[in-house]
Amino acid sequence: MQRHECLGIYLYANPTNQVQRDFNRSILEKGELIRCRRQEFVIDRQFGFIDHSQLKADFLEYFETVTKKKYHRWRIVFEHFKVFCKGKCSFEDLTVEFCTKFREYLLTAKQLKHKRKRLSQNAAAGYFSTFRALLKMAYKEKLITENINDYLDVRYAAG
Repeated sequence: MQRHECLGIYLYANPTNQVQRDFNRSILEKGELIRCRRQEFVIDRQFGFIDHSQLKADFLEYFETVTKKKYHRWRIVFEHFKVFCKGKCSFEDLTVEFCTKFREYLLTAKQLKHKRKRLSQNAAAGYFSTFRALLKMAYKEKLITENINDYLDVRYAAG
């Protein structure tokens, strides 16, 4: 399987002096380096190798990006998650324990609009279901290496 990508860099078709030949050689070396890095990335993802820099990426940023493409409920879940994690969460922070704590947070959280009222149990369950859908998306996109949903207890106890 082949994949082509335009890097937007160009060479002199017929270099007329040493400067142009050196430029072409330098650009070809850089292009080859980019190709090698992209190939390494594809192989790592294909065979499930962990990209540690990817694990340090901002999960909140990913969540917000996904939220912009979804309906209003996702925005509410994002806001609750942002409050829960105090505005900072990377992909490596996503563990079963962390996600379970988020579920417990939802069961005791106040509403965003009406600060004195708690979320209903149904709202908390729906929000957590939306969060689980996000985890599934991240797993399918190979942003996390394990499907955390397989280990989450989705039963809700009265808070």
